[in-house]
Amino acid sequence: MQTNPSFNTSSMQLSHALVQKIAEAIFDHGGFIPFDQFMAQALYTQDLGYYTAKNKIFGPQGDFITAPLISPLFSRCVARALIAYKAEFANLNILEIGAGNGQMTRDILLYLDSQNQLPQKYFILDISPNLQAQQAETFKGLPQNLAQKICWVDEIPDAFNGIILANEMLDALPCKLFVNTAQGIVEKCVSVNAQRDCGYNEKFLYTHHAVKDLTLLAKLQNYIDEFQLPIDYTLEVNIAAQQWIAQLAKKLQKGLVLLLDYGYERKALYHPDRTQGTLMCFSQHQKHDNPLINVGLQDITTHVDFTAIAEVAVDNGMQVSGFTSQGSFLLSCGLLSLPEIDADPFHIAVKKLTLPSEMGEIIKVMALTKNLSSDAPLIGFNIEDRRRHL
Repeated sequence: MQTNPSFNTSSMQLSHALVQKIAEAIFDHGGFIPFDQFMAQALYTQDLGYYTAKNKIFGPQGDFITAPLISPLFSRCVARALIAYKAEFANLNILEIGAGNGQMTRDILLYLDSQNQLPQKYFILDISPNLQAQQAETFKGLPQNLAQKICWVDEIPDAFNGIILANEMLDALPCKLFVNTAQGIVEKCVSVNAQRDCGYNEKFLYTHHAVKDLTLLAKLQNYIDEFQLPIDYTLEVNIAAQQWIAQLAKKLQKGLVLLLDYGYERKALYHPDRTQGTLMCFSQHQKHDNPLINVGLQDITTHVDFTAIAEVAVDNGMQVSGFTSQGSFLLSCGLLSLPEIDADPFHIAVKKLTLPSEMGEIIKVMALTKNLSSDAPLIGFNIEDRRRHL
């Protein structure tokens, strides 16, 4: 399914410039690039990519709505989970990766302030100057004692002690695509359409190429054999997300990492019926599965393989301390005990945030910890969640 949303002239000019830039990169690379490189350029090319150039991404006037925008109840529950860890640190610092328009940051700080549990600093790491500007605008109404807590950084601080948050960030990292063909596993790449008269949205096409990484090839074959995946099945492997977790683990000296994102355990992600994978594009609250059109004007996401995230975390000295659905997490954090819950608008928000048919089941929450005391509380996860094997 493809959609045809309307875009203004300036957006289209940026998109045409980005298409040309990617096409040149493809020619320079020998005629094709792996899909993850295409996705990276479409989303993050300086001044042209979706996250670096587009002004309205979040909310009713944007392309999609995230949980913090549905209701402040979401962020208040997250804040409740953070408060439980404050005693683990002499001075608690919080680092949020990819803060969107800043709404979650704002609501968390307001709730922590109401409970007299403010952190020493609230760091934000966001590579998009455009989104940093939107975040600053969101923070303008904050009391001075809260605003001065916020500090933007360019990278994860070395030897970081504290709590790291990432809400709907991993699913936007560039992902590799592979196809199980009758002739063997191939990598899905992007090439330029050789037809001279092709239209703007026909500039790119998929091509298949050999997988050069033999270790990865063997791992993919194991997935195919273990889960009995059929011919023409598309496998998504987010190596960038795994590398990010490994880097984070090395920089975290002591603390909690809370990941909230669309995703599955590996067995569910690579279900034999999910033949085309999970890749999805979002634009003006419409969705489709063709990332090769409307380049720079639409979000591109794939669901997270939380088993892979857990494996990399453990290999790099972290512990998987909890894994559950968003609905279960919010309810365990006391969502229904918040005083605002009796108001009608919040009833609607609770349903959107917790029901399996809405966001409650498809978004997962994972807690990774490092060097915390053995009796550190873990709010948001029940005993079964803590013992769950991925």
